[in-house]
Formats: sequence, C-alpha cells, structure tokens
Amino acid sequence: MSPLAPRLSVVGALFLASVSVGCSATAPRLVATPRAAIPVNASFSRTWDAAVEIVAERSRTIQMVDEGSGLIIVADVFVGDTSAPWADCGSTVAGAVTPTHFGYNVVVRGDSTSAEVRINAFWTSNVSRPTTECVSRGVWESAIQKLIKTRAESTK
Repeated sequence: MSPLAPRLSVVGALFLASVSVGCSATAPRLVATPRAAIPVNASFSRTWDAAVEIVAERSRTIQMVDEGSGLIIVADVFVGDTSAPWADCGSTVAGAVTPTHFGYNVVVRGDSTSAEVRINAFWTSNVSRPTTECVSRGVWESAIQKLIKTRAESTK
C-alpha cells in the first residue's frame, strides 16, 4: 500500500460523510393539530351547495360527494404555488422542502337554520425521496372555509 493510500481513504470517508449529511432531511417542525370547524349562518343545504360549488371550481379529482354524510373527498391535487406557506415538509441543506401534492376533505354539519364547515388537508412532497408527509399550516384550509361560508351566507 502506498503512503498516500491511508490519507486518501480518510479524505474519501470524510467526503462521503459530508455528502450523506448534506442529503439528509429534517422532519417537519410543526405538530399536526385538528382543524376546528367554522360556524356558518346558513342552513345545511345552503352550506352544502356552497361547498360543492367551491370544490368543483377548484378541483378536478373529486373522489366522493356524499350529502348524507356531509363529506366531500378530493385526492391528489398538484400544488401549483410552491412558494405559499401551505405546509411544513421539513428541510434539507438546500432549504425548506415544499409540498408538491395534497388531498383534502370537506365536512359539513348542520340543520335547517345553521351549519359548520371543516376542511382537512393532507400534504406531501416528492421533492426529496421517499415522498415526505407534511404538516399543514392551516392557511389553505382556512381560506377555503371562508369562501364556503361567504358563499353560503350570501346565497338568497
């Protein structure tokens, strides 16, 4: 073995260690918390119609619409705006990992005089492998809940 071989082995090991550390990702820092439903000053029927309209305007991958259970499920939506603070997907040495896909559900509950609506979004990122489960910041859900509330309450 040449006198340089031990030094090259050490240099090679340090290089591999630094590359593997650079590729590692940290997990999201947020803790998943259940989203609260918001009250709507409209009947279940008006709130349900508003929810279906809002979802249909924004999603092309609707999996289920079940008025009896008050549930709408949408899956595998591509995230167009990765600069928005939708979810915490952790980070790498290169910076924050952004969400690339999400699915969500809309839950509407109520009666003939009032209702409530809750949105639950489930974000993932395939920026780094394997696919990362992200923790929602609640920004998107809150915005859609407000749209549904506004439409339901303004419907004549």
